[in-house]
Amino acid sequence: QDVPKGFQENAPFVAIEIISPFNTRRDIQRKTAQYFGAGGQEVWLIYPETEETHVFRAGQSKPEIYPRGQSFPSCLDVQVDTSKLFSR
Repeated sequence: QDVPKGFQENAPFVAIEIISPFNTRRDIQRKTAQYFGAGGQEVWLIYPETEETHVFRAGQSKPEIYPRGQSFPSCLDVQVDTSKLFSR
């Protein structure tokens, strides 16, 4: 498929998805697999309703789950404070 002008062909190093009640588990799994299949290293799934961040890392089948207020190390060599990912 042709990539529209201004878009990259490869995945971002870290992909961040905000999950809504309308996202299905199947859609989330498909998108996560696509990011990793294109070379991504991390996928963060942010769940506003539960204030959790699920972090998938390349080569791992299960996410690490962080509640609001907890920090996690990113492959970007930074510590991510989950409280900054949610409004309030």
